[in-house]
Amino acid sequence: MSRKPIAIGAEAVLYLEDWLGLTVLVKERVPKGYRGIEFDNYIRRSRTINEARAMLRLGSWAYPCPGSMMST
Repeated sequence: MSRKPIAIGAEAVLYLEDWLGLTVLVKERVPKGYRGIEFDNYIRRSRTINEARAMLRLGSWAYPCPGSMMST
């Protein structure tokens, strides 16, 4: 399966992709041209980390949520 966008939003593009034999959903946060590069990288990275923390916290409470396979 090729990397094919399934949704495009204001903050990110969602793709379906094959990864180690699994079909996974990839969320790629897109850079914003109106923010400085360093600030934009900081914002996107911190939002991604906070989203992963929230999913891990929900999972530890046995609340149904997607799993996280983070890469940098």
